[in-house]
Amino acid sequence: MKHLMLINYFVLIAILIVVADENRKTITVGKAFTFQIPQDLIDQKVQGMDSLVGQYKSASIQLSFDYGMYANDLKANAKKAAYQENEIKINGKLAKKVSYKDDAIKDFPIVVGLHIADVVGDGKEAFGKSKLTMMAYCKDKKDIKIVEDIFSTIKFADDNNVKVAEFLGGKNNLEVLQKFDKATAFRIESSDQENEKNEKVLSTTTLTKAQSQKLVELLSSDKSYIWDESKKCLPNPGVLIEFEKGTQKISLRFCFECQILILGDTTKKHVDFDPITQELIKLMKEVFPKDAVIQKLK
Repeated sequence: MKHLMLINYFVLIAILIVVADENRKTITVGKAFTFQIPQDLIDQKVQGMDSLVGQYKSASIQLSFDYGMYANDLKANAKKAAYQENEIKINGKLAKKVSYKDDAIKDFPIVVGLHIADVVGDGKEAFGKSKLTMMAYCKDKKDIKIVEDIFSTIKFADDNNVKVAEFLGGKNNLEVLQKFDKATAFRIESSDQENEKNEKVLSTTTLTKAQSQKLVELLSSDKSYIWDESKKCLPNPGVLIEFEKGTQKISLRFCFECQILILGDTTKKHVDFDPITQELIKLMKEVFPKDAVIQKLK
């Protein structure tokens, strides 16, 4: 009897979860993002020319989205009646939410819009970056809460390396790192820490497949870095790694004295890699087995 009651308890929980989920459905937009909408919003099967688009309609709400470089920034609506604008966070990214009334739109005069100007970075305005705009046209003000709930369910893919992509200069550079054709390691020293031209190459080696995979795994995660702090020391890189994919190349310099990773050939763009220092040292000792300085790293 006790076991039967226990089984019935778990069945009840399962049924409650299913019932809750029956009220809404998850929309997956390629590999870009997902969001949830009420079951009565029906897909209108639209296609975009140079972006990912979608449109859904119910008796009380018409919802659409545009994901791409040219998504509407909603600035043209600022003079609409009852216009309001708020800055909010969606999935950790800065977003602009607007609302206004447009009597020219028959039966759906209440408008609510959302715009995220950079879905790869922190959401701030950035030229050439992918953007997301979602618009909802409602019959009544009470529908605004439903729309806001939809906005809150937006989840972007690759959240584990959003900051890494931004640091590298965008998703294209992240792809060079993650899908490289060739990875080369240089043991370097410099007489001028702020000028790459005075850099001396002591030795060169091509990373093995295992070494490359491990390095990419470490470098690709947002958790590998300290983003909100900056050391005051001047980096003195001892290792340079170049990742090449076709005609594209990114250069990363490692200072093991300060645990700083430098992008490119200047010290202007850098980040602290303290969380992965020991793993990087272990890997560099494998890459440069005969280098006395590298072997003494701790």
